[in-house]
Amino acid sequence: MTSGIRASIIIPAYNAQRFIAGAITSARAQTLRDIEIIVVDDGSRDGTTTAALDAAGNDPRVRVICYEMNRGAAHARNVALAAASGGQASGRRSTRPAGGVRPGRRRRGRIYRPA
Repeated sequence: MTSGIRASIIIPAYNAQRFIAGAITSARAQTLRDIEIIVVDDGSRDGTTTAALDAAGNDPRVRVICYEMNRGAAHARNVALAAASGGQASGRRSTRPAGGVRPGRRRRGRIYRPA
């Protein structure tokens, strides 16, 4: 790859204003530095785009792509993959940070709640 980007982190988002900053912050904190983070706002009505741009700050590794009409998570992932320039791609949910468990979700018979 001539771009020097080794991995692309894709984050499809729909009405994720409350969670998107955490997902972007978590992606930016990865130990691998030569990454790009692609957020696709799939027609949100709640300010997800503004929250994503605020969370990205001046970090050139973060790109936010917006659609006015919701076309589904699969479409958003495909858009992000088409825009990706990294040698590898990793998906991330907009509603949880890396390695996190959403509050109240079951994993292996237990309920995890924030401390």
